[in-house]
Amino acid sequence: MQAFTPQSCSYHKPLAALLLLLAPLYLSAQDDSLLGIDAVEIPEARLPLCFGFSDVTNSNALAICDALDLDENVKARELSEQWIRQEPKSPAAQFAFAEVLFNVEGNMPRALFHLNQAEELTNYNTLEEAFNSGNVQWHYLTLSQLSYVHQLMGDQLKSLNYLDKISQIYGQDMESFRGWPLIKLKQYDAARASANRVLENSENERERARAWNTLCAVELASFAPIESTSACDRAIDEDENIADSANDYDTVYLTNASEVSLSLLKMDEAEEFLDRATRYLNPQSVADPWIYKLFITLNQGRFDDARSALDRMLIWREQQEPIVSVMNRAEHFLASASFLMLAGYAEDSVKLTQTALNQPDRNGSYSADDKQKDSFAALLNMMANRTEYQIQLEHLSTLDFFESLSARMQANRSRLDAWRAERRAASLFADFDVLQNRLRPYAPLDVHIPEWIEPEIIQLLGSGVMKNILNQARSKAPFN
Repeated sequence: MQAFTPQSCSYHKPLAALLLLLAPLYLSAQDDSLLGIDAVEIPEARLPLCFGFSDVTNSNALAICDALDLDENVKARELSEQWIRQEPKSPAAQFAFAEVLFNVEGNMPRALFHLNQAEELTNYNTLEEAFNSGNVQWHYLTLSQLSYVHQLMGDQLKSLNYLDKISQIYGQDMESFRGWPLIKLKQYDAARASANRVLENSENERERARAWNTLCAVELASFAPIESTSACDRAIDEDENIADSANDYDTVYLTNASEVSLSLLKMDEAEEFLDRATRYLNPQSVADPWIYKLFITLNQGRFDDARSALDRMLIWREQQEPIVSVMNRAEHFLASASFLMLAGYAEDSVKLTQTALNQPDRNGSYSADDKQKDSFAALLNMMANRTEYQIQLEHLSTLDFFESLSARMQANRSRLDAWRAERRAASLFADFDVLQNRLRPYAPLDVHIPEWIEPEIIQLLGSGVMKNILNQARSKAPFN
């Protein structure tokens, strides 16, 4: 599955992380010029940061930050709950509690509720108004995190609106963060224009890397044949020194480059990118390179390597932060189920694929949407149930009539589950946008379905339907 994410765990980390570069905020209420945050000079000797700021003085906030820094997550939760009970009208308390829910527990819906509460309590329209309120820090943080949470939960228009609001009130250039929401909205020309504006106007390496990653994703999203990996290479290293081992910490850019190489059928190059991405654990990255390594080795019949990749994939997942784990949970289930089904553990594969359907990922940081992931999960669930049905039939042949009664019921249940999954997969694949990329080699900007599974789609929909889809896809020119 593609992970064209906003960088690291996403295409952008929580926007509040920007404040690590912008803190501390020293603005004077009497300053008629009301300079933007970019104009603030950061002193060399920095104080400890709390939620991205070095000048937070609230004792409750500092206590929560200390607990988070020491990984005392239970204490942080207790302190934030106590604070919000004591001061429910405090935007700082609302934001701090939302931050704990979001980063420590990965509970996006509840975090969004408290962020909305904080926004209602800090509904400022100008920088002067925000500063005079004494809540300027919490207002900026709230807007930043609201943009990120909405992006993860799939509401890209709201994410863009909050980016605009930050720019209007604080004079902060947020252009480098606009590319990914525009891609999710399939506004590829606008995303390309946004990335080019960043490259023309910004010298910041992180912003330029995000812009190149946007161009990389746009290049794959277009239906023109892919000719090179230049944009993705530049995303890995802004200076084009792609061989520099210092770039190996960035798993998103490396896995993206690997997917581009696969699209060009450069298998060795794709695996080389993945091997580089696996050298360092990155708990903040939604792109687990071992998932892609597992699929490559399975497709090539390298089962020992695939088993090793599976083990390391699970180790990687155990190290991920909670908010990351809810963004690629189903992806890990499906990768594991693919291996287990080939290894003869069909019953376990059924459970994992059903769980992937019941607990879908938050796809705001993936190019793929819910329909694409669910279609793959339903297809794999169908195949696992069919395999389990055949295994149960073999077992039935060793039983006498009375012993076989309950076993026959269980076998027929597997058969019925397979039929239900087949119908669900067929209804999802019937969407042209979901199906057309299935005909493209390694399906850029789509969920990657292993090649040995794809023939099942033809039987699912029928050869006539597939021929018609192929003719329509050819008219869009990516297959010539």
